[in-house]
Amino acid sequence: MKKCFAAAAAVLLALLTAVSASAEGYVMKKKPSFYEKIIRYESEYVISLSLGNGVIGFGKPSVTSGLSVATMPEADGVSPEVYSTWPCTRVVPYFSAFAALGLCENAYEGGRDTVLAYINWYISHMNTAQSDVNGVAGTVYDYYCFVDPSDPKNVIEVTYMDALGDKTRNYDSTDSYAATFLKLLCSYTDNYDSDFLNDKAGLVETLVGTIYSTYCADIGLTGAKPDYMVCYLMDNCEVYEGLAAISEKFPEYAEKAEQIRQGIIGALDSGKGYYYPAVFENGSSAYEMGDTASFEYYPQATSQLFPIIFGVTEKDSDMSDTLYTLFNSLYGIKGVSGKDWTRIDAGSGYPWALNLRAAVIMEDWERAEDFVESVYTKFVSAGHPYPYYCAEAGHILIAVGELMEKAFDGTGEDSSVSGDADTSVSGSGNGFIKALPYIALAAAVIGGAAAVIFAVRYKPKKK
Repeated sequence: MKKCFAAAAAVLLALLTAVSASAEGYVMKKKPSFYEKIIRYESEYVISLSLGNGVIGFGKPSVTSGLSVATMPEADGVSPEVYSTWPCTRVVPYFSAFAALGLCENAYEGGRDTVLAYINWYISHMNTAQSDVNGVAGTVYDYYCFVDPSDPKNVIEVTYMDALGDKTRNYDSTDSYAATFLKLLCSYTDNYDSDFLNDKAGLVETLVGTIYSTYCADIGLTGAKPDYMVCYLMDNCEVYEGLAAISEKFPEYAEKAEQIRQGIIGALDSGKGYYYPAVFENGSSAYEMGDTASFEYYPQATSQLFPIIFGVTEKDSDMSDTLYTLFNSLYGIKGVSGKDWTRIDAGSGYPWALNLRAAVIMEDWERAEDFVESVYTKFVSAGHPYPYYCAEAGHILIAVGELMEKAFDGTGEDSSVSGDADTSVSGSGNGFIKALPYIALAAAVIGGAAAVIFAVRYKPKKK
């Protein structure tokens, strides 16, 4: 009888454990070691993109025939006919900053020098009001960087404007570039050097001025850049995050951060359960919106995640839930061609790892795991082929680092192997419904065990 009771109790304990795990929500398929491996691989990838001049390139330099040498200038005494044959990569400071942020947010050992080198490169390339094509201090141009094959430390830098002969090809934005760099300065201070910003009030003031060079007071938003005054939801969410981050170090900027947040809520919230992707200075929508079912992947759908990612809306708010649900109702449909962002089968071929950051914030672990697995298979384990690039790695690092903290409570394990594991975490989905089969089975075992014990204990004795 004791053996029967012990066996039943053991089975019951195991089932109750399963019930407890499933009732919490989603059961993680991968071990912490898998995500630790992703962090290690992508950190080393970002470090590998750092050039001899300190900049973080868009991708690995390669020889290209896509640039005409007709308008390209002689640089550092080297003719364009020579350096145009060298391996080349693009540099978009906005993308590079996200790559550096990925290292910072994980405080990756070995990443500090790479991040500091990039910060110093950015500061040394900030324009003055006199040198900037739009007369704005603190801007940084986009560049082509050519790496001397015989001396990798020798890097020729040519602006997009000079290479392409087009003065409008200066930078993609003034507001996002400066805001993202502000966020990077704060993250570097928090994770690598607590004293870093102590003597940089002037630098911060210049960068905030760069952001506000396109401020539209009537609607409380910043335009993309002086020669393209469209106020984007994406840009302004990034502006809010940058200002909110720097206001923790310099409280005098807190009012400006709130100013932008109120502008987003006031001028970009449609009142119909979504945000306008962009508005003009007069507040009118820059895009035909129509019914939400007709939203294109970019920018209508993807931009809806930016208020969540950059902290404009709280994770537990109704608006965050509405925005995230809307996005996934359009492009989070598992197995539907062109509609499944987790399989990198939506929009263009770019991974859009920003989506992962929203999934992690919203604790949508199933979609998060599906996406990370897709990225690992298609890009990470394949050697980071195009269209994977530096910012994708940065967003992956930020998101996976947060996933480790939230899904596994910050616990890790030996990172030498990866594989499947039944590791339970709280998250999206109805845990109770998922647990019903276990509950029913547990109830059956309890009933069976009780019946066995009763039968054994009270079985009539033979005369």
